[in-house]
Amino acid sequence: VVTQGKDLFSGSAPLAIFGSIAALGAIGSVADYLTRRFALTDGALVVRQGVLRRRTRSIPFARIQAVHTSQSLVQRVLRVGTLRVDTASGGAAAEAELSVLAWHDLDVVRTTLMAGRQAALDQLAGGRP
Repeated sequence: VVTQGKDLFSGSAPLAIFGSIAALGAIGSVADYLTRRFALTDGALVVRQGVLRRRTRSIPFARIQAVHTSQSLVQRVLRVGTLRVDTASGGAAAEAELSVLAWHDLDVVRTTLMAGRQAALDQLAGGRP
């Protein structure tokens, strides 16, 4: 592409374009991380996130199908991890993903979610409350 006699794809222009796109992506990721909050209520996991577009999701314990934890190499060094919650709604994307949780806290949240799921299923099946 030539504009006023200059080729936009020669010299440092491609590097500047790539750098700008990478910077915008990084800013978006940091903003998402800084605004994501979660709470465990009596019967659900509530996740709030967003800067420009605020979203709140409430995931009842009874809908939780699986809770996965993972750590990348960098996360292992930092002693943090990611918790992914899958529900019966299907789809490849997780219903909720909580990143950069301290590994100990991540294990506590996972255990709490699975215990809450079992209690909700027992109650639905007519078991003990």
